[in-house]
Amino acid sequence: TYIDRFTGMNLWTIIQKFVSAPLNSVADTLGTAVLVSFLTHILWVFGLHGANLVGAVTTPIFTPMLVQNTAAFENHQAIPNVVPGVDLFTKMGGSGATLGLLIASLLFSKVQAERTVISISIAPGLFEINEPIIFGLPIVMNPIYMLPFILGPVVLSITTYLLMDFNIIERGCLSIPWVTPPLLSGFLVTGGGFRATIYQAIGIVFLVLLWTPFVMMSNKQNA
Repeated sequence: TYIDRFTGMNLWTIIQKFVSAPLNSVADTLGTAVLVSFLTHILWVFGLHGANLVGAVTTPIFTPMLVQNTAAFENHQAIPNVVPGVDLFTKMGGSGATLGLLIASLLFSKVQAERTVISISIAPGLFEINEPIIFGLPIVMNPIYMLPFILGPVVLSITTYLLMDFNIIERGCLSIPWVTPPLLSGFLVTGGGFRATIYQAIGIVFLVLLWTPFVMMSNKQNA
């Protein structure tokens, strides 16, 4: 083709070199991880599907980065990219990391209406499906629950990125079904990373501690 003749490269190579590579260098930063998490969850609290809206922009950028990580893992090389593995650790129980809300509510909530919603949300919540909580509790437009819904994932995005960047926990390198339960998901996405799995367990404890005061605040308001 004319492209091959004049550049010595095919179209795919040109896209990789002049489009994908520059985007990857900008995308694989702590700022990107935090921004993606914040935008996803600020959209959710106003009733918009943040994961789908933000994912439409990030998926074409993050997918080639994950492919690079997978290739490196298969060849027993260092995993090059951090950001593609961060998102999973920030959404334990679904967007907003609401697994912490489920556990905190089971332990401390006294409001029957909330406990009813929580009881029917446990099973789907374990598989990262939390629309029953987001719209049934609700979290959307709820001034009490909006803050931890945004803050939890943002904090986890910061700690996850830094721990992976400094190779304290394993980096994400494999694509797994998004409905994989926490702990198992951390183990699988990192190709059998035990440190990442332990980190996920610590993250769940953090989330319970984060959500608990807001559950109690909601109890007082709805008592």
